[in-house]
Amino acid sequence: MKTRLYLIAALLLCIALNGCENPWMKELVEPLKFKYKIGDTGPGGGIIFYFNRAGFTMTDTGKKAHYLEAARSDIKNAAGDILIKWGEDTGVPGTSEALGSGRNNTRLMFDYQPSGATDTASQLCLALGNDWFIPSWEELVLLWNNIELSPSTSFYWSSTQEDNNYAVSLSTTTGKYSYQKSGAFSVRPIRAF
Repeated sequence: MKTRLYLIAALLLCIALNGCENPWMKELVEPLKFKYKIGDTGPGGGIIFYFNRAGFTMTDTGKKAHYLEAARSDIKNAAGDILIKWGEDTGVPGTSEALGSGRNNTRLMFDYQPSGATDTASQLCLALGNDWFIPSWEELVLLWNNIELSPSTSFYWSSTQEDNNYAVSLSTTTGKYSYQKSGAFSVRPIRAF
C-alpha cells in the first residue's frame, strides 16, 4: 500500500512539474521550482544576487528569468588587468537601462565594435560563455545593492550606452556616472536564468 502511495505521489509531482494547470497543484509545487536564495552558489558557479518570483523578461529572447547570478570576480584582460575599456567611441543603438536588457546590450556592444577592436568589455565577457553578460544599469544597481564588489576598484561599467562617446558606469561612492567608453573600469559579469 505504501509503495502505491509513493508511486501516486511521484506521478502527481511529475505531472505538476511538467506543466499541470491545476491551481492547487501549482501552489503545492511552486516552492520546489525556486531552489536558490540570495547568496547561494548559482548553476554557473557564481553568486545569486537577485530573485523575482514573478519573473522579468529578457529583452533578447522575450523569455522570463527569475534569478540574476554574478561571477565571483571581475573579468581581466589578456594582461591580467581588471580595468577594461567599454569599447571604442562609436554608437551602439538600442541599449537600455532596464532589468532584463544586459544580455542584449552586451551582444549589441560586441556587434557594433569596429573590426580590430581588442580587449573590449563585451569581447572579454562573451568569451566566458555560459550566457555571461555585462549588466544593464538597473542590473548593476541590483548587483551593487546585494553583494560586495571588489574593494580594489571604484567604478564598474554597465552595458548601457549614454551616447556615441559615453556609457553609464557605477561609482561605488557617488552612484551613476557617465564616462568616455575608451576609459578603463571594472566589469562584473552576470547571467540570468
